[in-house]
Amino acid sequence: GRADTIRVLVDFFVTLFVMSLHCLIIMLEAVAFNVVLNSASSSLLALLVSNNFAELKGTVFKNMNVTRLWTLSMQDIVEHFHISICLVFVLIENMLLTNAYLPSYKMFSECAMILVTEIVVDIMKHAFVGKFQNLKPGVYSEYLKDMCEKTAASSSMNGHKIIKFNPLVPAAILLRIALPLLGRTWSRVAGSFVKKTLFLAFMAAAWLLLFALKIALGWSIQLISQYYLRYYNTTRKAKKKPWLLSSRKMADKTQ
Repeated sequence: GRADTIRVLVDFFVTLFVMSLHCLIIMLEAVAFNVVLNSASSSLLALLVSNNFAELKGTVFKNMNVTRLWTLSMQDIVEHFHISICLVFVLIENMLLTNAYLPSYKMFSECAMILVTEIVVDIMKHAFVGKFQNLKPGVYSEYLKDMCEKTAASSSMNGHKIIKFNPLVPAAILLRIALPLLGRTWSRVAGSFVKKTLFLAFMAAAWLLLFALKIALGWSIQLISQYYLRYYNTTRKAKKKPWLLSSRKMADKTQ
């Protein structure tokens, strides 16, 4: 009835507002990366890298249990993906600025350094958290088992929900990144009908390739999940060493 229609419209506009706000935050982060990496001064880049270690300091001394560590791990996965999107934005902006088909080697190496630094700092963060909170490394095996169980029980379309990842916002950012690049390419082939046809054919082939890649990726994740579950139930679980359960009990007692 009318109440259901109003409820749907309210939910739609609230969702649209939240997603737009999320897109704005990621875009501002991407612009900040772009300013830092294109700055003539290297102090901004050093400040950006040092902020990762500030995150390390602010996390390792917090009270952490198995559930909170799981949440932290999922947040790190999503954060790495968002940073990758921001760095792709920087690389494409560099291509548009230099009117080149590929980003410069210097820009690519700096983006790779930022991503690698983020991953290394997160590894150190989890190592210190496990040391200070008496959480054994084997707990990540159970995290992986839980993820594989949820993945095997669901379709590939819902795999992002396992890590609390919203793919619509990064997809919108990718469209914002790709459209200027495609517009530049289209303007270069605008004078020739043959080039226009080849460009459209290339775009259609690229779309089909991405579609096939998504299907293959979902199928591969399902196979990997099933393989790990068989390995866990036959090999990992049969080990006599209490590599996980004692850690869980000790972590729960400290809470």
